[in-house]
Order: sequence, then C-alpha cells, then structure tokens
Amino acid sequence: MSSIESDFAWGFPRYLTAEQQSVYDKFLEEIKARGDDWRSTIFCFGNIENEEYALCRWLRARKFVLNNVIAMVESAAQERVIPQKYNFFPTAEEALGVEESIFLSQYPSIIYGYSKDKRPIFIGKIGQINLNGVECITTPENLNNYQWYRMIHEAKSLYEKQCTSFRSFNDFASFCILDLHQLSSSILNKKNIEMFKHQSKIDSLCFPETLNKMIVINAPSFFPTIWNLIKRWVDPRTTDKIEIYSSRSKWEKRLKELVHDDQLLSDYGGTGPSFDEVSLSRNEDEMVIREEMELIRIKSSSVKRIVLNHEERLDLITYKKAAVGADILVSREEKSQNIIAIAEVQSASLSESLQETKSHAKHIVARNIKGPGIIHIKVQPIERNTSSHDYLLLVGNVKRRYSIFS
Repeated sequence: MSSIESDFAWGFPRYLTAEQQSVYDKFLEEIKARGDDWRSTIFCFGNIENEEYALCRWLRARKFVLNNVIAMVESAAQERVIPQKYNFFPTAEEALGVEESIFLSQYPSIIYGYSKDKRPIFIGKIGQINLNGVECITTPENLNNYQWYRMIHEAKSLYEKQCTSFRSFNDFASFCILDLHQLSSSILNKKNIEMFKHQSKIDSLCFPETLNKMIVINAPSFFPTIWNLIKRWVDPRTTDKIEIYSSRSKWEKRLKELVHDDQLLSDYGGTGPSFDEVSLSRNEDEMVIREEMELIRIKSSSVKRIVLNHEERLDLITYKKAAVGADILVSREEKSQNIIAIAEVQSASLSESLQETKSHAKHIVARNIKGPGIIHIKVQPIERNTSSHDYLLLVGNVKRRYSIFS
C-alpha cells in the first residue's frame, strides 16, 4: 500500500494496525457492557451504519486512545439527553420555531445533491449569514436544536437512501461546499464565533469524523491569514481534507471534478436548481411562488416595495426581537389613499434577552393582498430613541391567486 493510500485509509476497517485492532476489540467489549444510551450515541445515524465503520469513526476522532474515546462517548451521551426528550426535533420548524425557508434567507445553509463518490453535499453560504436577521426569528438554543434535526433526521435519511441504493456505501461522511462570498471580517466577532463554536461542538462531539472533503470557495484576500492561524489548532488529517479557492474558474473546475452537473447547484456551474429555489422548496405552503425578505433597522422610517402581477397575491408577516415597537402602513403605491392595512408591532419586554426567550414576536400584518400593483410598506419606530440594534424582519409570501376573481 502506498503512503498516500496509507494516509487516506488510516483508522478505517480492513486497514487497522495490530495495535488499532486491539483497541477496537476492547472498545467493542465496552459497548456491549454499557446500556442502550451508549449504543445509540455511537450509532448516531441508527443501525443502518455498518458497525465497523461506526466504531472506527469514534476511534479515529481520539486517535485510538481508548480512555479518551470512552470519555468522548460519555460526554456525547450527556449532550444528547435533552434533545432526545424531543426526539431530536423531527422537523425544521419544530427545531427553529419558524418556517425553515425564512430561516434559510438569513442563514443560508442546505443539504442538496451527492458527490461522485455518493456523499451528501452540505452547502453553507457563510459570507451571507445575517445574524441580525437570525436574531429576529430564532434563538441560539433553537439553532442548536436545528443542528440536531439536520443530522439525526435530514442527514440520516440521505445516508439511508445511499445505503439502499448502493450496497457498498459504508462511510458516513459528507462533502461540504463552504462559500465565503461577501464574507467580511466584521462577522468574525466574539458573539458570532461563540455561536459557530457551539454548533461545531455538536458535530465534532456527537457526529465525529463525518467530513470527507470540504471545498472552500470565494475566499477573500484576508482569509489565508485567518486560515494559517486556524490550522495551528486543527488536526493535520482534517486540514488535508480542506481545499481553498478564490478564483471561480478554479473552484468551478474542481467542483465539477468531484460532483456530477445534475447534482451541483446552478449557483456553482451545475445544472441543478439554484440555492434560492431549494430554499423556497422548504416552504410548506405550496402556493408560495417567491419570498420577499427585508431586514429593517427600527431606527427611522423605512420603505419596502413589492410588485405583484395580476396572478399573484401577498401575505405580509413580521418577526421581531427588539425592545421597541413599530408602526406599519401598507398601501398601493399607485393609489396613495388606498390604505390596505395599518399595524402596530408591539415592543418586547426590556427584561427579555435573546438567551432568555425561546420564541420571537410574529405579527401577521395583512393577508391576501391581490395583484396587480405595487405594494408600498412603510415601517417607522413608535419610540424616537431607538437602539441601532433593534431590527424587524419583514416577510412577504407571494402566492398564486386561485383565479383572477379570487
């Protein structure tokens, strides 16, 4: 076996050294001596995962040091206790407390397609995450809940599909596209890094060794400096799985080497749907044909315009996590006196904080506004002295009209 093949196969079934095999056997005996909680922790994707591959994932994560592996499983089992009470949140909306498509508009991250070696593709547009918008609709706790949903339910179903379709599929590890387009250094503040760290903790502790390859694209000029710092604390085996590209021509060529065109989003040169189309498909209302989102800072008057054709109708909803209220006036722009709706979005209690609440203020402003026309939405704060951190997310669900008479 060549040195390259040896590095790739390190710690995998059929490539274990005598010493690794001995640790494997002891780990297997430990599992048999423990209860069901231990086994369900290790087989986090259920019994569909091959036993040898599942055990080796955990052993590789702690370099086959048995005591460290045991400590890791015990910590992971403890981490699972509360989410398990809720069946790991069977739907995205149960986890987030908001429609998934709305969440994806502010935190664009999806699983779509398979790589050529049959691995589910995780896609994250990290540079386009809008944490002010995220805070309007959900909480850090719910973000963690969503991670449990995504791994236990969504990813698991994709692995099950591959196991059914390909009998030789055993290695439960994903292919990841990390898109840094529009990434600015401002997103790398303490608050945001803490959020990312806690989410990554769930993955690294409870779903170890589930990354096969990561392609980082649209890397900004400052990213190499950050990456050189990060690499000091990352295992070399992990960094070897990561490739970084800035040039579109280079990353698109590389992606097409690894992913068939029909499995690759059109955003990245494939013939698959666009990211926005996949996101919209997560809206459970089949009548919604597009979503109009606007994150509004409740500092001064703001205006949003939505154009409807004669076949469309509009529902307007707001989400808010702010200590101030807002007045909303909805009218037809071509008929300034034609007021459709007037709404007051109440302020949240000053004692409430993002960490203390599990839900966010949802307000239905207007329903079934019929096209055609330009809908004019004016938002202004109720109080004069507002914080620059007070935001409101305006969501316009544009739907098909049942008929031109409806």
